[in-house]
Amino acid sequence: MMLLDLHKQHADLPIWAVMPALQQLLATQRRGILVAAPGAGKSTMVPLLLSQADWLAGQTILLLEPRRLAARALAWRMADLCGQPLGELVGLRTRDETH
Repeated sequence: MMLLDLHKQHADLPIWAVMPALQQLLATQRRGILVAAPGAGKSTMVPLLLSQADWLAGQTILLLEPRRLAARALAWRMADLCGQPLGELVGLRTRDETH
């Protein structure tokens, strides 16, 4: 999965406008708050894009979802965007399921 591929396939998502600023912020600070409308790409694109950042090398990004159904759907979607099976780059752990 390449950043350029994700951008080509999903160039219409609003998240692209703020990604450079978010990446710069997180490269120097441990926290940031991202607020955007539903469907902007916050849960799917941002973690995938940040996973390619040099400053994150070897670290893990954890996403917390309040519902198992949302967690499953998000994990499957992110793995599909990467072109990989669930459990490689994108994993999932719920009370009933681990990949």
